[in-house]
Amino acid sequence: MGYNEKLNVYSEYLSAINNISFTQREVDVIACIINNRGEKKIATLLKISPRTVSAHVHNIMLKIGTNSREGIIDFIEQTGKSTIIREYYLHLLVRNCINKHLSFIASTLNKNGSYYQLYYQHLENEEKEKLQQIEADLKIANVKLYTNNEEISVPTLIVLNENLSIDFEQKKYTFLLLNNKINIRKYDDQNYLDFSENVNYYNSLFDLLKLLISNPKLEEAISDAKKELSSINASWHLNINQNEQSDSKLKN
Repeated sequence: MGYNEKLNVYSEYLSAINNISFTQREVDVIACIINNRGEKKIATLLKISPRTVSAHVHNIMLKIGTNSREGIIDFIEQTGKSTIIREYYLHLLVRNCINKHLSFIASTLNKNGSYYQLYYQHLENEEKEKLQQIEADLKIANVKLYTNNEEISVPTLIVLNENLSIDFEQKKYTFLLLNNKINIRKYDDQNYLDFSENVNYYNSLFDLLKLLISNPKLEEAISDAKKELSSINASWHLNINQNEQSDSKLKN
């Protein structure tokens, strides 16, 4: 489960449905409705007020010409987008789960906050986006990064780059690999966290938190987060299989 899967699914498949444009928040609401969530539950899941949910539902109904939640469900089923909407909902649940556990870490295990220097050189656009997401997630956990690309101190997070000129023997650093095009063999003697593949993002994020936050209870908190993520993923696959079986019976 990658860090930007929800955005990717929206951009590629759901920003326009039947030539009708929808905002990402409207798709969030549609995905929740398709999965039988009421307005209070949607508000909790999306961290918005029930009144805001009602406003989004109203706008969605206006766009597709219906006056009921059932009409929204019918619209999605008729466009053949049900499966992709359910996949989108999975990524929405994953992101909500991550935010919840990061917030718990901040409020109970890292109340005083942690501060680390960040060092990088000549990032590509994809690397910049990934680094911004890492910084945003760390901030939720009350870990703040400050950038100083002129002087390297300790502790420091360093983004691996082909042209790094660092005395690796003198100090201990934490390295981040954001790009799978980098020749990693030259860093064989160094420990690094691999964020180069989106599918590994959350596991790498948890490993990074273990390095940046010193609390004996952190391991348990991360284990709880991983269990919940695994449960969400397993439940989604079960629902998809059940839906496919139901569709097959209807066709027969």
